[in-house]
Amino acid sequence: MKMVNRQTDFGWFDIAFEPGGFDGGFDALAPNAVELPVEDFTVRVASLHDVIASKEAANRTKDQAMLPHLAALEDELAARERGEGPTG
Repeated sequence: MKMVNRQTDFGWFDIAFEPGGFDGGFDALAPNAVELPVEDFTVRVASLHDVIASKEAANRTKDQAMLPHLAALEDELAARERGEGPTG
């Protein structure tokens, strides 16, 4: 099994055992991974940019539907990093 999909109280949670578009697997994702606090520990997750690249590579219908939203989020986060105000 390459992926497990679970629905939580917060929405869908996907666990990819073989991330699409990254021949090096998780080692290829590690350099851009982001650390996020969860309760009393930290979790490393793929960067938004890498998630977008993986969804583009997978090219599934559900991924294609999400790509515009993820790209908009990436643009918004980049604008915040540049010190620009909220868009739209």
